[in-house]
Amino acid sequence: MRTLPTGGQRSSGGDRRDRKFTMKFLDGTPVPDDYQKTAATLINAACRAEEIIPVDELEMACGSTPADLATLLAPYDRCWLECDGLTRVLSTILHWCGIAHICVVGKIVDLLDTVSMWSHYWLTLDDGRIVDYRARMWLGDKPHIPHGIFYPADFPGVLYSGEPINLGVLDDEMFQILAADHTTAS
Repeated sequence: MRTLPTGGQRSSGGDRRDRKFTMKFLDGTPVPDDYQKTAATLINAACRAEEIIPVDELEMACGSTPADLATLLAPYDRCWLECDGLTRVLSTILHWCGIAHICVVGKIVDLLDTVSMWSHYWLTLDDGRIVDYRARMWLGDKPHIPHGIFYPADFPGVLYSGEPINLGVLDDEMFQILAADHTTAS
């Protein structure tokens, strides 16, 4: 392990204390040595089972960014949230994964059926893809309305226009509340 000086003021005796550098998750727990293997296993299991990854395991799963973000994000489509809540949940996941994105609020227009929705929320990724699992909630479950992660050019019948908005990152407790899977009866 690499050791780094603690920095700051030296004591009057001139002694220096060094500490070991340890990679940690956002919650402060150390990253295990077999991190990549564990993360890949978790992502694959979640994809196979189409289950929401528990929040205490999510930071680990995010460490190895999946080539297909849908593997990680699609299970949260089952959450009982409208566009603003789901955008916050997905933005928090992307933040924990270190994936650059912008939260956007604006208007979505179905040009074919001339239907629009104001105050709609979605995410835009650096490569130009949009993350929107709620367009069909407002514009109807039609094949020409996008759902999931997509390039806008693939849906020429739908127009997105909006402005970036800072929604912040959810704390663990709020994330657990919002991201709960309410699809099963209790």
